[in-house]
Amino acid sequence: MDTCTEDILQAEDDATVCYCNQVTKKEVIALIRQGNSDLAVLKRLMGADGSRCPELSPRGRCCTPEIVRLLRHEKGMLPMA
Repeated sequence: MDTCTEDILQAEDDATVCYCNQVTKKEVIALIRQGNSDLAVLKRLMGADGSRCPELSPRGRCCTPEIVRLLRHEKGMLPMA
């Protein structure tokens, strides 16, 4: 059973980031480590381009903030406040 951790950086690797397409934190990190550092490209590869995350996610919002946090973390940038 997937549990929703509010801070995606603290979530387990198998935590769901995109509930529309069941994309996990581990999968997002793998895409970033493969050299995909453009948000639009990441979202397209995940299929997370205007889907129904606000309806399906326990967070009640789009998955974009989680993708951005993972991207910034993996690239060594300061996490967004």
